[in-house]
Amino acid sequence: MWVDRREIRRIAHHLGLALDDFGRRYLRQVGRRLALTERADRACVFWDQGCTIYADRPRQCRTFPFWTKVLEKRERWDETARMCGGMNQGRLYSSAEIEALERGVGEAKNAGAAENVGAAANAGDTAGATDDGPRPASRLRIVE
Repeated sequence: MWVDRREIRRIAHHLGLALDDFGRRYLRQVGRRLALTERADRACVFWDQGCTIYADRPRQCRTFPFWTKVLEKRERWDETARMCGGMNQGRLYSSAEIEALERGVGEAKNAGAAENVGAAANAGDTAGATDDGPRPASRLRIVE
């Protein structure tokens, strides 16, 4: 899951960690971007039968499954839904609500296991990354 500095501060505060400690434990660098680390099974490090940072989860989690990549093709939606038992359950979202989510307004509710699938479904998305691949963020200095 991609995170920005505001999200990093919010999650670190939620966990009661200093920014540098949070960075060493939970961040990796992919090109110029920062992402949360993942477990060996590629699930988000904060997933444990539910999101352990739900109230402070990153925007990418808040907007799942309404990511452009998932919405572009019906086949992609169906493929993602097979991995996420929470999809196709609950209420329908209007196109206006989905467009607002894409602009960063609001969040998808009742996503069920969405945070777990978000990490797996987006693992190949390296927009803004270099060919160097992911690097641990242990040497990054996170400042306020």
